[in-house]
Amino acid sequence: LARENFESYQGKHWLAPRGLWSPSQPGARLREVYLPFYVFQSKITVHCTGEIGFVKERADSTQSTSKEKKKEKEKEVEVEWFPQPEWRTIETKIYDERDPAMQVYGSYKYRRELAKAAIVGPLVQQCVPVIAAHLAKHEADPLNMSEEVAWKLALRAVHTREVAAFRAKLKQQHSTDLVRNVVVHLEAVKQTHKKVLFPAYMLDYSFGKKQHLHGLDAGKILPDRYQ
Repeated sequence: LARENFESYQGKHWLAPRGLWSPSQPGARLREVYLPFYVFQSKITVHCTGEIGFVKERADSTQSTSKEKKKEKEKEVEVEWFPQPEWRTIETKIYDERDPAMQVYGSYKYRRELAKAAIVGPLVQQCVPVIAAHLAKHEADPLNMSEEVAWKLALRAVHTREVAAFRAKLKQQHSTDLVRNVVVHLEAVKQTHKKVLFPAYMLDYSFGKKQHLHGLDAGKILPDRYQ
């Protein structure tokens, strides 16, 4: 199923490599891994402010540069901006461990964009805890990110989401597409956190070739490796 899902994804992107399981690509390998994640639950109060704008048209009488020297009317588009009064408290809500924003990859082994594919959302309760028995039995990345750093990344994800939500709310409430200087402040209380392992399939494959400039393979043209 994992292989079929990957091939379906590749098929939707015309620049993606094809035929990774063909005889000409013997290096493709699909393996089971466990990725360590922090999952948090937090009570967060959201405070927002920003400015909304409305377009107004101003008609100016100007002297024409043509030989006839006729007067013409030129319309100049202006935007009038209205700051929102002080801070607006949107709501206080619970971000629990099922929310993808509260699920943070806790290792530096892979790129964060790659690890995001393993986020399970509501299925987090089916994940296994980080204990020595599981680490010894399965291929698992080290949990080498501190809890403090993971918590900051979780709050960054919440902040990004709330900025987009407040911007959309201002546009809808005031019937305008012009919004600027949106600022969101979060009051967050971290209630709980867990360390769990997310199951995933990792694909290692070769595609194309490149010349290596450094190390033991300097000067050699070898297959380029990807994950």
